[in-house]
Amino acid sequence: MEITYIDPDDTTTLRLAFDLMQRAIQHDWPHSMPMDFRFYQASYQRGKPGSEHRYYLAREQGRPVGALTLGLNHKANLKSAFLDVFVDPDERRKGHGTAMLEFLYSEGRKAGRHTFYADTHTELDPDRKAEAPGFSFAQKHGFDIGLEVVNRIFEVTDLSADRERELTERAERSAAGDYELRSFIGHPPVDLKQAVAALTSTTMDEVPLGDLELESQKDSVADREHITETRLQSGVRPMYTVACHRETGELAALTLLFVYDRLPDVYQGLTIVTPRHRGHKLGLWVKMANLRLLRREAEYAQRIWTDNADVNAQMNAINAAMGFKPVDMVLEFQKKTE
Repeated sequence: MEITYIDPDDTTTLRLAFDLMQRAIQHDWPHSMPMDFRFYQASYQRGKPGSEHRYYLAREQGRPVGALTLGLNHKANLKSAFLDVFVDPDERRKGHGTAMLEFLYSEGRKAGRHTFYADTHTELDPDRKAEAPGFSFAQKHGFDIGLEVVNRIFEVTDLSADRERELTERAERSAAGDYELRSFIGHPPVDLKQAVAALTSTTMDEVPLGDLELESQKDSVADREHITETRLQSGVRPMYTVACHRETGELAALTLLFVYDRLPDVYQGLTIVTPRHRGHKLGLWVKMANLRLLRREAEYAQRIWTDNADVNAQMNAINAAMGFKPVDMVLEFQKKTE
């Protein structure tokens, strides 16, 4: 097998890897959220401050058989590497996946990484968990499950006007007196940039991680601007609604949707409420307001995808109240090699 690094500007090879990855995903998880090549390409070309991603294509006798990626953070998780291995459905059971994984181990160790992370989709039914191709592959190679994440989908038109009003009023009764909402698309307003960067950097500290041993990466305002600009250049609009404490001006809660240009599928990014402002239904309040923003600014949007740890009871309750329905599960794996 020949595994070659893909130059970020090599659109032809990058497209080969993307198409192969999509075939593998659709074969194993046909109901997963579609991915857009523009974002895949822009993310690789522009990168993310403080991290490095390397894309590779695996060939056997000249034909593409696999796509693989290695992710390295340089601000946090300095002993860890993040792996993706995709084998073409027609090329499986030939040892390609194992060869690709061993290659990524080697590259990761050269960078001083000895804990490896990967994930795979599986069925919601625990009795069918082992049927997922990635599950048996990960177990065979010594990975342990660190966290179970449930994927959910929300059909925008399924929420009736009466139910939407009921949920909004429920949140407002608890929150509106002490907090105010602000919504924006793309880059945060100048007076919120620092607070948004600080709050989004606390993700790993605040969301349940199960047994995963991960640290938050602290992003600066410049880092967040770079990330946002990458998304905008690839046709992805970040839509935010935040809640600010009236008395102190503190940023108390934030929710974020990623809206793809003219595509019906929207991804729900981070929703977070700071610890000292919890208990006021701020999570529900900002999500309902962001749904209204989505309807105004992207009438073509039909569904929202989200994923939350199965142990994240508060956010799962909000999603259930809104009408998100479970689709499948993602298993987050880790493996320590020293």
